[in-house]
Amino acid sequence: MIINNITYQTSFNEAKTVAEYLASAGLHSSNLILGLDFTNCNEWPRKNSFKRQSLHHIGNGSNPYEQAISIIGKTLAPFDEDNLIPCFGFGDSSTHD
Repeated sequence: MIINNITYQTSFNEAKTVAEYLASAGLHSSNLILGLDFTNCNEWPRKNSFKRQSLHHIGNGSNPYEQAISIIGKTLAPFDEDNLIPCFGFGDSSTHD
C-alpha cells in the first residue's frame, strides 16, 4: 500500500512481525481499548460462517471474537504502558444498549 509516496507493508504472517513493523514505523506506546458488539447484527452471518453458530459461541475452540482479541492483544500488548486493556461490551440483553 502506498500513501503519500510511502510504501507500507500490508501482509504479515505473525503478530511479532506486525509489532516489529509498528515499532520501526515509530509506534512507541498505545492505549488499547476493546469494544465487543453483542447485538443481534451477527445473527444473519452465522448462517454462512463459523459452523452456523453465533460469532459469540463459547465451545471447544476459539470463536472469531476470541481469535481477533488474541491476535490484537498479542500484537499491541508490548506497546501498552500500564498492561491494562479495558474491554467494553454493548448491545447485550442485560444492558439494553
